[in-house]
Amino acid sequence: MRRRIEAVAGYYDSMSKLDRSEETTRAGEAILKRAVNRPEWGTPIRGYRIRMMQTTRIGPFPPLRLLYALDDDTMYLLWIGVVEELAL
Repeated sequence: MRRRIEAVAGYYDSMSKLDRSEETTRAGEAILKRAVNRPEWGTPIRGYRIRMMQTTRIGPFPPLRLLYALDDDTMYLLWIGVVEELAL
């Protein structure tokens, strides 16, 4: 599970250092895609608990919504997306 969390944390860290440059955005998308599509994570099976987590906006970074599955000791990321905010 640590590797999965580090992938998302690394994306935020690189974005903050390089101020959302085009190169950083492409690298961040690749990191997130790799984190979601790691084949060794396996496919969720019957009996897994499906959960959703939403992060808040952190400075210039948009809030994210993560869909994941849990078994007794493993977290499987299924989907990561940017949350569209309503202008109030």
